[in-house]
Amino acid sequence: MALCDEVRRAAHEIPLRDEIILAHAPVIESSRPRSELITACKEMIEHLESGKKVGRTSRLFNGSWSEVLKTCRVGDGEPHTPTTCAR
Repeated sequence: MALCDEVRRAAHEIPLRDEIILAHAPVIESSRPRSELITACKEMIEHLESGKKVGRTSRLFNGSWSEVLKTCRVGDGEPHTPTTCAR
């Protein structure tokens, strides 16, 4: 039963994520391991969803965020909202 639930969840979420990907056209050009990039992105999403911004201070204390933001582009610029940092 759990497998069926997971398949249903994936079938629901995949089209939503595809829509976000097409809308924002994300590109990451980094030599860091993918696991590190994903961790940094998840941290930034959590930070943004709590109502905070990713500014100079947060970048200073979270060095991996700066690396991701320097090497990542969505649409015409850096990701700056939870949607453009989509999971």
